[in-house]
Amino acid sequence: MNLKQARLRALVWAAPLLLCAIACLQIYLAMTKSLSPWKGGGFGMFSTVDSPDARFLRIYLVNGNEETAVLVPDNLKKLGREVQTIPSTALASDLARRLAHGTWTPYRMTDPVRHYQNAQTDPETLGGLVGPSDDATPNSSNAADVVKTLPDGQVVFPKLLRMRENGGPASKGEEAVAFQRVRVEVWRYNLDVGSSQLRASKYLEVTADAQP
Repeated sequence: MNLKQARLRALVWAAPLLLCAIACLQIYLAMTKSLSPWKGGGFGMFSTVDSPDARFLRIYLVNGNEETAVLVPDNLKKLGREVQTIPSTALASDLARRLAHGTWTPYRMTDPVRHYQNAQTDPETLGGLVGPSDDATPNSSNAADVVKTLPDGQVVFPKLLRMRENGGPASKGEEAVAFQRVRVEVWRYNLDVGSSQLRASKYLEVTADAQP
């Protein structure tokens, strides 16, 4: 067999061997590292519902006996997606630590009535956020815990929190939410063959203490 034939044979076998290597690595990671079978080559996407979208995070700010559910902020969504795709204690702990380092404040929006009134004199305010007016305040005995309107027209949602993107202290007029630790839970759906239903179960849980 000459050199040309050897090269041709190597090229013929290169693609199948590479595909087999990727498949073996993907199976290994799926079996030992909980990689979603839909990723790393997608060799299990037709045999399981365990896609990254079938996994979800539950994140809580814990302060004594009180727990407040929060969402992953935009600047950490990439890391949150990694935790869903290949969940590990290390990745989840990294996410929890970053969340615990953040400054959390109640979400604020501009009252649309005040927003409209301001726009009559200052067109630049048209670029502001629009939120629910006083008439949208839920009819509940604890309405102040759900939404309240400040004299300057800002609508504040005490139970809807967001983390400041720059990680700095709260701005003037804002009040940072106190918490002792952050708990991150990774959940995923599995198909219950007996009942033909999807059931969610907790895969792992980590906590991180708030930074002083």
